[in-house]
Amino acid sequence: QVPLRRGVVSPVAADAAPHLPAAVSCVALCWEAGLLAVGHADGRLRLYQWHSRRRQVAPLTVDLHGMRPGSNSHPSGPGFHLVMEAAVHAAALSAIALGTGYHLMAFGDSEGKVSVFDLGRGAFLFMLPVSPGSALVQLHFGTLRRGTNGARAAAPPSSPPSSTPLEDVALYCLAEDFTATVVDCAAGRVAAQSGSGQKRLKGISLDLLDCNGVPQPPPTGHVRLVWAEVVEEMAEAMAR
Repeated sequence: QVPLRRGVVSPVAADAAPHLPAAVSCVALCWEAGLLAVGHADGRLRLYQWHSRRRQVAPLTVDLHGMRPGSNSHPSGPGFHLVMEAAVHAAALSAIALGTGYHLMAFGDSEGKVSVFDLGRGAFLFMLPVSPGSALVQLHFGTLRRGTNGARAAAPPSSPPSSTPLEDVALYCLAEDFTATVVDCAAGRVAAQSGSGQKRLKGISLDLLDCNGVPQPPPTGHVRLVWAEVVEEMAEAMAR
């Protein structure tokens, strides 16, 4: 079969940041939501959104101090438009998860730190060291089951509703040293961890299985980036 090209990131969008992007180190795509997340070797993450028409683009910058609008608003044609650049990690990004069904995004780095971002509210939730010194190789959103002994991992539903409360969402992380970690996304802390420090084995891939042992797909869904729309409307008004 011949691959069908569905869209490209325009040179204008790729250069929208105030400096040239570093080498790409990881990528995640959710076509249902029209989102493309790109991780770079300098620790930056760029989030692109698909648009089928020409529009005024005004990417936002997110760091540990909050979110601020960029100063380089520009018109851009159909394609993936840069809507956000996150500069919260110092090490190269190594894994990304787009949990659009929960309106969340996570990205981890080569030093074992992971960050979670709320796509719906445009809010940086937390950064957490889950496997210090070992690169994260895969991230996957799922759910938590809570009981008298606290939170623990639970198999995700086949079609997670967008109304799932943050208290029931977990981030499953696999590190290169075979450390498997479950992160409580509401509390921003580790809920469970096992298999750390393997020297002879290397973690490669992580899947969440249902009761029949079938791998579960990522929790995808439509998510509206209201925060990006507000900045875009302001940029379009100023461009008139």
